[in-house]
Amino acid sequence: MKITSIVALLMLVVGTYSCGSGDQSKKQTQTYSFDSSAVILEWTAFKFTEKKGVKGTFNEFQVKAGVKTGTDLEVAKSLSFTLNPASVNTDNPERDAKISTLFFGALKGSAISGKVLDLIGKDQAKIELTLNDQKQIVTGKYLLESGSFVLEAKIDVLQFGADSGLKALNEACKDLHTGSDGVSKLWSEVDLLFSTELKPTPVH
Repeated sequence: MKITSIVALLMLVVGTYSCGSGDQSKKQTQTYSFDSSAVILEWTAFKFTEKKGVKGTFNEFQVKAGVKTGTDLEVAKSLSFTLNPASVNTDNPERDAKISTLFFGALKGSAISGKVLDLIGKDQAKIELTLNDQKQIVTGKYLLESGSFVLEAKIDVLQFGADSGLKALNEACKDLHTGSDGVSKLWSEVDLLFSTELKPTPVH
């Protein structure tokens, strides 16, 4: 074989290997980290027989990720939170004071906490929630796409032994909770919404 042919063959082999290495680097898994500044925590309670929603949040809460850097699924599955129920905020100071004193004030424990237990399949979520010193497993739905994480769940506060606080709040706000049918109603079901953006980390 001529020297020029050998050189050409070697260049072809090296070129093919280099292209293969480049393709491999593109297949590296994108990793993410938790961004605490992007958190939204919201709840919706319901009044009237027809279930009119009242939205709110908490001014004081902390969310942590057990996995500092990993796939978006790994980071999302490691999230946990604690919040101060006395910091409830519905954009109505008078209502906030009643909720804080009559409802949350009747509960045991000074904080509400929770954590993601598992994210199953494409949309099923399992959460552990501690309220009124009672720990319950709550199921919900999640959406995880390109680092955007949204988690929704429904709870019944009666399952956490919060009936006395719910009754006291409804009695204090009887007129405000009375709908067009003349019935005063404060539902025990509450919708929860949590969302955050996970930051992509550089791929080397």
